[in-house]
Amino acid sequence: MAADIDGDRLEDLILLGTSELRFHFQDRQRGFRPEADRTHTMDGSPSIIWAARLGGPGESLLRMTHAGVE
Repeated sequence: MAADIDGDRLEDLILLGTSELRFHFQDRQRGFRPEADRTHTMDGSPSIIWAARLGGPGESLLRMTHAGVE
């Protein structure tokens, strides 16, 4: 998935694993680093994840599970 998470107007990469999200922020000069800039561990619940503009310069990631939207 690609979305401007950090608000710099460049598309960042979000890699979805079985139980984690790995964020790779794009740098205007260097591109993407091979290792993730940020990792977020999730529980094993089935999820739908999408990017949305909720205010501010960047996009937010929303996660919907059986319990609701986070």
